[in-house]
Amino acid sequence: MIRLQALGFSYNGRPLLRQLDLAIPAGDLLTVMGPNGSGKSTLLRLLRGRLQPQQGQVLWPEGEAHRLSRLRMAQLVAVVPQQLEQPFGFPVRELVAMGLYARRRALAAPGRRDWLLVDEALQRCDVGHLAGRTCARLSGGELQRVLLARALVQQTPVLLLDEATSQLDMGHRDRVALLLQQLCYGEGKTIIQVSHDLNAAAQLSRRVLLLSAAGQVLALGEPRQVLTAENIRRAYGVEVEILAEADSLRILPRPLPAWSGQSLSAAGTQAGSAGAGRSA
Repeated sequence: MIRLQALGFSYNGRPLLRQLDLAIPAGDLLTVMGPNGSGKSTLLRLLRGRLQPQQGQVLWPEGEAHRLSRLRMAQLVAVVPQQLEQPFGFPVRELVAMGLYARRRALAAPGRRDWLLVDEALQRCDVGHLAGRTCARLSGGELQRVLLARALVQQTPVLLLDEATSQLDMGHRDRVALLLQQLCYGEGKTIIQVSHDLNAAAQLSRRVLLLSAAGQVLALGEPRQVLTAENIRRAYGVEVEILAEADSLRILPRPLPAWSGQSLSAAGTQAGSAGAGRSA
């Protein structure tokens, strides 16, 4: 169980998260959603102890997140970022093997069982055929699957995914979704992911946490309870249509209005003038 108690954090005086109370039980598959700048990625950094809360606490069974050592945290949680911070010239197989570091003695070379684990992760993420290629030669979607394989090799009870499927094509996105379900529902891992994909969240998640632009909780609960037309409008300012069936939930965006030929700035100016005229 991971507990967030009255959690708050600000950047340069701008609040990103406010009074967030949340319990994440083992085996949860929680999707964190909200508009840009609502504190989703910041929340993941707080969960893994890379940031210290300015208010409240992030409590793991072992203690406060920011007080745990880097090694201990690496044994508890694996992170799948959107992309590498810099392009690496490492072969794919070696990059995935870096996930072993939290489980091996310092400077110990990987053994036969380690490499079997690496190869299994490559196959599960459908990147085994890329094992000898350098990471710099991968597409964005291929790299995201390689980073997921590295996280699997780490063998942690918790996975954090920061928009980690944003560059996948439809086929691989579905296969990764099935893999995440297997990891959570079949193998008992706790998965906390940040995503903007409403339909994937509706189909995949046990729970959804929807944040407002101000970093406050708009809704928390099962996907059908959270992903309503009203909540989505409040969070994103868009209108959607919800198609709810017995075993599925689909969210369809409303068609965009036809372009009138005006620039956005001109249309906005005219709309403002019209509004001023009405108020007068």
